[in-house]
Amino acid sequence: MRMGKAAGGINRVVAGLVLMGAVLVSFPGCRTKGSKAPSWLQSTPAGCSMALSGQVGWLLENPEFQSAMTRLPLAEQTLDLFLKKAKIHPEGETGRVTFFVFDIPKGKEKTEDMAADFLLQFDGFKDPRALQMALAESFPPEGSLVVDKKDCPLFVMMDINKVKIRALVDSQQRILMGDLRALGRRANQGTIGQGPRASHALGAGEWIDATAPISGYVNPDALLAGFGNKLPSEVAKEFPKGLESLVWSVTPALDRNDPKAPHRLELAIGGSPEGINQASHWIQRLVAGASQLGAQQQLAPVLMQERTRVGIRYSASNEQLKAILGSFGQQWTPAGPGKKLPKA
Repeated sequence: MRMGKAAGGINRVVAGLVLMGAVLVSFPGCRTKGSKAPSWLQSTPAGCSMALSGQVGWLLENPEFQSAMTRLPLAEQTLDLFLKKAKIHPEGETGRVTFFVFDIPKGKEKTEDMAADFLLQFDGFKDPRALQMALAESFPPEGSLVVDKKDCPLFVMMDINKVKIRALVDSQQRILMGDLRALGRRANQGTIGQGPRASHALGAGEWIDATAPISGYVNPDALLAGFGNKLPSEVAKEFPKGLESLVWSVTPALDRNDPKAPHRLELAIGGSPEGINQASHWIQRLVAGASQLGAQQQLAPVLMQERTRVGIRYSASNEQLKAILGSFGQQWTPAGPGKKLPKA
């Protein structure tokens, strides 16, 4: 980034964010009960490094977003296998597919080893029983696994050498798919909503759109450990310490024929008061820098801050989204030209 006039412009934008942002002061307690955080976030495995959750209609109409799975080919293969059997009709479907990653691949792992690092989850469908019937009719049963104190029958999806891809239905009628090693981690470790990160993770999750077509979660510690050598050095150096959870959602522009049409981004971070103070300045610099990319904003950024969480709502172009999401290891792949996108 150029200094001088550009730096002065960023400082003015940062000052504007502080003035325009709705800064909320409160002292929230535990949010593990009755949280308004998205269901997919509440069910994220406790040991998860990152998650990508998409409305199934959006994912099926925009295969570009499946590129997030290309480094874990068995995840893509598992998803394709079940989608062919389930015969999901995307129009009007409320369900989501969430892709959980335990350990971020470094690029040198064998495919067999990488299989233990992912889980797929199907949740929130209009007719969950139809999905469960498709599962039972298409794949043979084999034993069971106790998840959240419920004995869940396992179904065989595929075996490749030591990789054993299985599926189960949990106590909340969600379908989980993955290698037995990954399912075992989920069974043993529980979910974010049940663990010590619950208050910070779910608190941040309340500030993103639960119905957004695409959204995600990042464990900040795993981000620095797994992406540190790939993030720009300045970004890695400036990334705040002491954070517990980072979540985001994007509602894409309805007209994907217009590359300048703005998307709605919501970004929220949960953590200790000290970490949140650092994160607040980091978010402001991040958005200010993206604002210098030149796209005219329809809506001013709105900053929100409490003692243990901070968030921002921002109208962003494709280029700005790439810059912002890329700063914490996430990819934004714009949908190609086509018909108008479904409303979230």
